[in-house]
Amino acid sequence: MTEIKNTSVIDFQDISDEEMNKMIDDTLTDFDEGDLIDGTVVKIEHDEVLVDIGFKSEGVIPARELSIRKDADPSEVVSLGDKLEALVLQKEDKDGRLILSKKRAGTSVLGFRLRKSSRLAKLLPARLSKSSRAA
Repeated sequence: MTEIKNTSVIDFQDISDEEMNKMIDDTLTDFDEGDLIDGTVVKIEHDEVLVDIGFKSEGVIPARELSIRKDADPSEVVSLGDKLEALVLQKEDKDGRLILSKKRAGTSVLGFRLRKSSRLAKLLPARLSKSSRAA
């Protein structure tokens, strides 16, 4: 009888500790407040939306953070399977989930660009001309 070997199964005896640690580290991602992340809507409730952000992590968007409308019904704003971009508001709630905002994601991108450009302006040399000086 011939034994068929599954080539997709990893034999951990063939992997060094260093390789194993790298494999584990590659699956973990740490998010910070203010990060923009992409996710997929996996559950919609009357007061929040659950988002799969990959890396075996979930985020939650409270209903008030879905839309600029305060009385928005989550099921009218998003659908199951929707891909969306969200801003990390808080690293973890009591259930270990990230607290996210869909409505603030767009303004955060703009804010980042403005902050970045103002930092660049400080680094670039500028020469004042007579026409640009205040009288």
